[in-house]
Amino acid sequence: MTVSENERVIADERTRHWKERKLKFVSGVRTSNVDKHVVEGETAVRLCNYTDVYYHEKITPDMPFMQGSATESEIERFGLKKGQVLLTKDSESWEDIAVPAYVADTMPDVVCGYHLAIIEPDSDEVDGRFLSWLAQSPVLNDQFKLSAKGVTRFGLSQQALKNALIDVPPLEYQLKVAAFLDRKTAEIDTLIAKKRRLLDRLAEKRTALITRAVTKGLNPDAPMKDSGIEWLGEIPAHWNVVRLRHVTQKIEQGWSPQCENRQANIGEWGVLKVGCVNGNVYNETENKALPIDLPPKEQYEVQVDDVLVSRANTKELLGSATLVNKTQGKILLCDKLYRLETNSSVHNGFLIRVLRSRAARFQYERDATGTSGSMQNIGQDTLKDLRFACPPLEEQKEIETRLIAAMEEFGQLQDRIESAVSRLEEYRSALITNAVTGQIKVA
Repeated sequence: MTVSENERVIADERTRHWKERKLKFVSGVRTSNVDKHVVEGETAVRLCNYTDVYYHEKITPDMPFMQGSATESEIERFGLKKGQVLLTKDSESWEDIAVPAYVADTMPDVVCGYHLAIIEPDSDEVDGRFLSWLAQSPVLNDQFKLSAKGVTRFGLSQQALKNALIDVPPLEYQLKVAAFLDRKTAEIDTLIAKKRRLLDRLAEKRTALITRAVTKGLNPDAPMKDSGIEWLGEIPAHWNVVRLRHVTQKIEQGWSPQCENRQANIGEWGVLKVGCVNGNVYNETENKALPIDLPPKEQYEVQVDDVLVSRANTKELLGSATLVNKTQGKILLCDKLYRLETNSSVHNGFLIRVLRSRAARFQYERDATGTSGSMQNIGQDTLKDLRFACPPLEEQKEIETRLIAAMEEFGQLQDRIESAVSRLEEYRSALITNAVTGQIKVA
């Protein structure tokens, strides 16, 4: 049988046996109003929240649900039962509307929380696993997105959920599709996870290479000496341990006025966001437009060859550093970034490698202030007191040249792995859509 004949047979079978139905005619649909507050007198429950659904395709009893409380009627109405499908119904982003998760087991003590909807299929007509896969495909998911209302925050009404149209195949076919996709997506997810582990190891190797280069140099046979610092160990005999204050003339932080919630256009004034230093290179697109009626503080305009360091960020990103290699102009330093003005004893490219090294990271994490788990701070004195092994200027330049070449190789390998991940994710998405719409035969 040719490809076109096979497609015609599939289409004929679909026409004869599939039925277009509104979701409300094949399932119960309700939105939860159970919030996160623990109310005295209510029954203690575990609460399935927005993030539990957003980050998991299946809801299982072993998940770390938060503690909450609910009335008996709420437990009856919103308790989780095997076969249900939960959907995110509210979000600040249109793209995050109607993310589905399948309830894998009945959990009497777990209640569906606020910002979520429950779809409970009629088991004689629709299989929950099939419906969950269908909700991942554009066929159904796009209907939900287009029905969401809002400007800065989007919401999906119960009526919009109920009136969504789905093509319902025979139940036997639904069960086949669900089993097929459970198996195939698990295989694809395993491959994706392996690729992501490769990316993690690549990042570790990159950091280790930089750290070794800026603490031990490029010559493995160079005479060594004790640095006198336990966590730094031995360094080349002709290097010196210095503090950052000895190679900088000025450290300043910028200005963070209330900005517009958009990126500055070319020719407009903008203020950097702290995320501009998070990657391996300076990302000037991480900025917000300055309101037209607010005069810029031009002394904070970013210039080529500026050294930027984040002074306030999460623990993992605190102290992220970058070198400004180009700028569109009229971009201002924000107050969560330090700008370092260095003297002639240090090469800025080499200094950036030092600031990104494990030795610097150790000092940031040791001396950072702040009690919040999501935000830490580096004071100017802490940054000035950062100690590092400093080679002669020409050797700094040679190390930076060698590291640029090595980082380019790492970048090419990273691009190839990320491209493979993207292809696998695209294949996964297409497979789901083709299976739930009957475009391919499943075994």
